[in-house]
Formats: sequence, C-alpha cells, structure tokens
Amino acid sequence: MPSSKKNMVYRRLPKQDRVLGCNIPGLVHHYLLPGMGTVPWIVNSEIYPLKYRGIGGGIAAVANWSSNLVVSETFLTLTDHLGSSGTFLLFAGFSLIGLVSIFLLVPETKGLQFSEVEKLLEKGYSPFKKSSKKVKKEKDGHSS
Repeated sequence: MPSSKKNMVYRRLPKQDRVLGCNIPGLVHHYLLPGMGTVPWIVNSEIYPLKYRGIGGGIAAVANWSSNLVVSETFLTLTDHLGSSGTFLLFAGFSLIGLVSIFLLVPETKGLQFSEVEKLLEKGYSPFKKSSKKVKKEKDGHSS
C-alpha cells in the first residue's frame, strides 16, 4: 500500500485510537516481555560452574539466535501450509514441550549459593530423586 493511502487510513482513526495503537505495543514490550525474556539468561548465569560459565553462556546465545532464525525462516512457509492458526498452535505446542521439559529437568536454585548449585550438578541432577537438602529436613522431622 502506498504511504499516502496508509496515511489516509491513519488519519481516519479517532485520535484516541491512534494514541492507543502507538502506545499499547510499547507498554506490552515494557511491562510484559522482560518477565519471560530474561529467564534463560538468569538460568544461564546460575546453572553453569564458574569455569564454564562463559562458554556455556555463549553456546546458549548461539542456540537462542539459531532458534530465532529457524522460526523467522519457517514462519511464512508454515503459514502458507497450515494457516496462521495452525502455525501458532504448532509453535505453542513446541513452547508447551519446552515448558514441561524445563519444569522436569531444570533444578530449583532459589536460595542456593553458586558452589551449592555446582555440587548439586556434579552429583548428577535427577528430577525424580530427592535432593540432599530435602532429605536432611525430612530426617530432622521438618518436612516442607
């Protein structure tokens, strides 16, 4: 659409709609996106041992940007074949698989020092066995 036609459509909107149309995406970006957008970077800063933190963060960044590239390159083709609803459902399914995987496989590090996280991972983390911290509390009679 030529810019003059876009401009005409824009001018037909009431001023309040133009203001909302320009500001809502900025507000969403400012308030909602930082919530989940920073999670992978926070996990990366906590999960790797100090001597591997740089290389681990680098590998995670490459994986992140590679995933972004795959989504960007396949989106239009998938939209042509599956439709927009099917494409978003497919990506939602991948997101759900990722969420369940993270819930099951990534250990809780809240309240732990970096050295404690390193020891937890050196022993081999399994989501199906009790951590030593929980076992100690249960032995003392302080189950949470």
